[in-house]
Amino acid sequence: MERPVRPVAFTLIALLAAATGAAWLTWGIERAPRPMDIEPLPADRPPAPAIEPAVVDMGELVPGQPVSRTVTIVNRADVPITVVSAQASCGCTTPTWPRDPIPPGGRAEAQVTVEVGDSQGERLSKQVMFLVDVTAPAELAVIGTVGNFVSCAPRTLDAPADDVAAPAPSEVVLESLDGTAFRVDEVDPPIGAPASKDRLARHVVAVDWSAWRAADRPMHLAIATDHPKAPVFGVVLKRAIVRAPTQP
Repeated sequence: MERPVRPVAFTLIALLAAATGAAWLTWGIERAPRPMDIEPLPADRPPAPAIEPAVVDMGELVPGQPVSRTVTIVNRADVPITVVSAQASCGCTTPTWPRDPIPPGGRAEAQVTVEVGDSQGERLSKQVMFLVDVTAPAELAVIGTVGNFVSCAPRTLDAPADDVAAPAPSEVVLESLDGTAFRVDEVDPPIGAPASKDRLARHVVAVDWSAWRAADRPMHLAIATDHPKAPVFGVVLKRAIVRAPTQP
């Protein structure tokens, strides 16, 4: 019995696929992310600079209000050093660094600024790495506490389906956690309003879904208060999922 002969087109396609796969594999190996091309430091490199203080306590942080602290970089080496950059472990932390060389035994100042978002009641723990040209990096720890000032719940609302002709409003409750009475200043977009315009320890904002539809169904709602330490609260408005009818 004779062996069946594969069509020529099939054979060519198989060879092309194998070659393409090998090429992609080679490309992946050659283009894979690599560490920065930095020459390794010698084993007897000078000591890394010291950071004074080694731990910076930002204290109580208020959402939306940046706090800055100054630290000192001390060159402990017997040669000049240059800080080439500073990298933070979080986008909420922004460091600066001295641009001029620091002589042996010399000192230079750097600054670290932290600005937190609307998350409250959290313990902040970040790191800043100062990269130096001839020594190992110097690391700084940044700590702090984000206070609890006003709660906002829920932070997500499900919009009614389009077949609900007159949907009932949904409520977002804001409540003072530090005892400070406050007023709701703005609801943006204006598709809801607080029950009272007075300064109270608790507010209920009613979201009007008919107004939401008329405003082209925005996906986010911002609620601003006059509380001196509360952030602008964001509420996600989730649109109802519309499923296509099943084909017979």
